[in-house]
Amino acid sequence: MPPHDRLDLARVLLARAVDDETLVRKVRSDTDVADAIVGFHAQQAAEKLIKALLVARGVTFMRSQLRGRGTTRSGPIRGPRPGRTAQSVDRKPDRGRARGAKS
Repeated sequence: MPPHDRLDLARVLLARAVDDETLVRKVRSDTDVADAIVGFHAQQAAEKLIKALLVARGVTFMRSQLRGRGTTRSGPIRGPRPGRTAQSVDRKPDRGRARGAKS
């Protein structure tokens, strides 16, 4: 991938990491939001920051992506897929208790 394309992808990943961090900062003290949700978005922010750094430096790494139930596909990161703005995932309601919830 040419250096300017790598930097563009790194900027996209950085912007998405900032979005996750913003969400974490806004909901971390909300007792109606489960710890698992806050932790998930904190982890996502960290992962996107690491990926942005690796992409900017030209480091090739493997990606694994959810493809339906229980299946994964791995391959090297080459850049965003055309026409794709967000990953689609199966969404299931959080079954854990929210922080501060009373039994």
